[in-house]
Amino acid sequence: MMGSQQPGTVCNVVCNNGYRFPGNTQLTCYGNGIWSNNGVPLVCTGTFRLFEYYQF
Repeated sequence: MMGSQQPGTVCNVVCNNGYRFPGNTQLTCYGNGIWSNNGVPLVCTGTFRLFEYYQF
């Protein structure tokens, strides 16, 4: 997160279509640059959908 946020500020993580965020999507600022995700990188991952399958 960039910028200076007040303690108690809430941030919602939103991913583009086809991606999801594997953790809690609502983060809270604790102050001094610390957020409730404990510094874990905010990374949206692609979703995989199997439309057809083949049995061998």
